[in-house]
Amino acid sequence: MDLFIPTDLNAHFISTRTWSTANHEVIILEERRTEVNILEQRIVSLLKYEKWKEGNLIQTELQRLPLSWYGNYEFDCLLDRLGYEEIIKSANYKFMDTPSIDGQMITYEARKALV
Repeated sequence: MDLFIPTDLNAHFISTRTWSTANHEVIILEERRTEVNILEQRIVSLLKYEKWKEGNLIQTELQRLPLSWYGNYEFDCLLDRLGYEEIIKSANYKFMDTPSIDGQMITYEARKALV
């Protein structure tokens, strides 16, 4: 399981990203953060996807994206409490590379204890 801990908690965050497809379409993703609650470890964003071809808008989708997160040690405790053992954490998809700085993707591998 991957665990990502957000580092940008700006309540007014807006970003735009674009991708080109193999069939000459352009996809634009705009993210607008609508809610940040640090105490409850929750961010809500509104995502707008647009697909363009030859300068014409051909499709639009809106998505409300609620994101909750666990802290690094909080997730360790949760796994332990649920009976998992041999917990391995890796940073940025490098096996057993210990997470050491914020912003890294943390991958957990764990095995359920046999009863």
